[in-house]
Amino acid sequence: MTRTPRPKRGPHTERLNHEMGTGKSEPPGPPPSGPEDEDPFGWDHLTPKEMREWAQREIRDAARALDLRARELFDLVDAYSAGQITPEKANELRARYDHRWGEALPGVVQGDIGDPPLSDERILAKVDRSNRLPFITPREAHERSRLPSDGKSR
Repeated sequence: MTRTPRPKRGPHTERLNHEMGTGKSEPPGPPPSGPEDEDPFGWDHLTPKEMREWAQREIRDAARALDLRARELFDLVDAYSAGQITPEKANELRARYDHRWGEALPGVVQGDIGDPPLSDERILAKVDRSNRLPFITPREAHERSRLPSDGKSR
């Protein structure tokens, strides 16, 4: 199997660079390291190899979920189209499907068939807005957990 070269720049690369806080203005090479860069709370960080393995598992799991979801959807549509199930049963199975799988992209509604597709940026913005809690980094979460408590429950 041959690998096709990936583009060095593109909208996804730009978005990831923005989210990671990296940009073109930084010098090439590894970031400087020193005592101030050490992890203050002793967490082990993933190695690049572990990060690649994590990414491969994520892709494998997402592909498996898509396969299961698509098979269930096609089985339902095929059975209904072939007249093997009643409209009432098709509605019940569709409701069961919706209950099991939910939205393909939570918080993102693409619109009606024939509407122009949303851009990647709009989809990601809608997904981010649909999250109930704002994103905080692990470092921020750790720092917040170290703040003195006033003894009141939330």
